[in-house]
Amino acid sequence: MKKRFSLFLVIALTFSLLFGSLNTYAADWSDGSSGFSDDPSYWGDNYKTWSQGAAEYGSYLNKYGCWVVAMSKLLMETGGVPEGFNPGVFLRWEKENGYIDKNFMQKHISGSGAAPVVYAKQYGVTMTVKDYPGYMSEADMLKLLKEGKYLIVKVKPDSVSHFVYVARDESLQYGKIYYWDSWSSTNNTNKRHKTVDKLQPYNTSGYGVYHVWAYSVVSKETNQTNNSQTTPPASPPTAPPTVPPAGNLPGPVPAAVTEGWIPASNLPEGAKVTTRK
Repeated sequence: MKKRFSLFLVIALTFSLLFGSLNTYAADWSDGSSGFSDDPSYWGDNYKTWSQGAAEYGSYLNKYGCWVVAMSKLLMETGGVPEGFNPGVFLRWEKENGYIDKNFMQKHISGSGAAPVVYAKQYGVTMTVKDYPGYMSEADMLKLLKEGKYLIVKVKPDSVSHFVYVARDESLQYGKIYYWDSWSSTNNTNKRHKTVDKLQPYNTSGYGVYHVWAYSVVSKETNQTNNSQTTPPASPPTAPPTVPPAGNLPGPVPAAVTEGWIPASNLPEGAKVTTRK
């Protein structure tokens, strides 16, 4: 009888742990009305300042969503999106179509960085993408922008990979490369830590260039339905960044940083100091 009871207990505990594990995994994808933080209230009207920090705190999109957000900004600028598009909408499509795995890694079906190309085609925009592994100079990146390209850049090595969208209009206007970055704040108690993106200059400390994806728009259908979200004009810093007062510096950085964060000394003048999850 004892053996039967022990066997039953082991089986019950096993199923309990398995069920708990499945629930934990499900919770990572269960935020927002459909499970992907795609509710419009999460994001805001200016797609350039979309941040992974706008997603449900603790979700995969909040913790690891830099590439999803960068691709979403690219899609907004090229016009290959439906009405009401946002990073949560794109994440849901990626997962349902096998372009992102359970560990939140891009799967590169049909080639590196191909997901936005396939997505945009559904909405009348034909794009191509060419990837440039390794370092690229600021001058060469500007050259690509002048040729009409849209750029996503890997600015951290593999161990702490981080991806950003190049601020195309601002970089061309000022003749210097700037990024529209994306990160998460961890310094308040709200369920969502919505951190506004900031313009980051090329190759700041910890933000080297490790890989560049250059997208080209081949053609657009004239009758496509585009997103109604607006983009207020943005101005990059006109003077070298200044160090914020000591009282405004963030506290200790949490352990297990997966995608890098911006040291306070590298923020543009007037930028809000935040820490990243």
